[in-house]
Amino acid sequence: NEPNYHVVDTIKVFSGIKPIIYDIHDLTSMRTGKKCSKEKYSYENSDMIIQVSEQFIDYCNNLYINKPTEVIYSSPSKKNIKTKIISDSQKKYCSFVYQGGIFDPSWNKKTRYSYRNYYPFFKSILKAGHKVDVFTKIDKSRLPSYVELSNQYEKFNLQGHLEYEDLIAKMSEYDFGLAGFNFEKIHSKAAKKYLNAALGNKMFDYLAAGIPVVTFNANAMSSFVVSNNCGLEKIKEIDWKSVINTNFDSKQISQIAIKYCMENQIDKLTELYKKLINK
Repeated sequence: NEPNYHVVDTIKVFSGIKPIIYDIHDLTSMRTGKKCSKEKYSYENSDMIIQVSEQFIDYCNNLYINKPTEVIYSSPSKKNIKTKIISDSQKKYCSFVYQGGIFDPSWNKKTRYSYRNYYPFFKSILKAGHKVDVFTKIDKSRLPSYVELSNQYEKFNLQGHLEYEDLIAKMSEYDFGLAGFNFEKIHSKAAKKYLNAALGNKMFDYLAAGIPVVTFNANAMSSFVVSNNCGLEKIKEIDWKSVINTNFDSKQISQIAIKYCMENQIDKLTELYKKLINK
């Protein structure tokens, strides 16, 4: 949707002539904590709204005139879904995987994307004796803190970048996927509220790989994995020993991945368009 002006222009030209769906992926007002007149106009003058989480729906329902709204997830194709093969051997430690962008704490002059500073989370897992591997496009030369972490802990590895299908297959070898945010340098209540309402794509990638998701500082993702019994929320009161002692059925996780796969989301979206056109 952002920057919203093109949605406003479309509505002004086609309102009453063609049905218009406002597909929101970045709520400007929620992220910035400031009113956005173009977002308000787009929301209240569209025929239907598509959001990425129930939390975003609740936010808009309290701010704007209520409109017919549906949640459509951004998830992998059914063809990418794996059923994890569980080893019979007892492991002395668990393996965690993170994929996506990260923020190096050495970037002192930068604040943008500091919510991706996963250094303290990775270190707490490593100190508990477990393994962490990271798949990211960011070159090691820009990640000195994480390189130093790999020098300190042999169980920490910066794996670099893999093409999507290879990444899903590789991640199925791990025990848990990590998804969440670091609020240490986020002082804006609006930004925290926005991040807590976000439903990250990586969560569905982990499920496609057949592994449960461990979430932190991410209410919408935590709500999803807990309600679907495909992961758990890591809070301060829960140590990593408690996390790894939680059992998950890999077949159940694959079933959840299939339930919310791209093909099923496309079918849901197609039905919404049909209903609007038939009106």
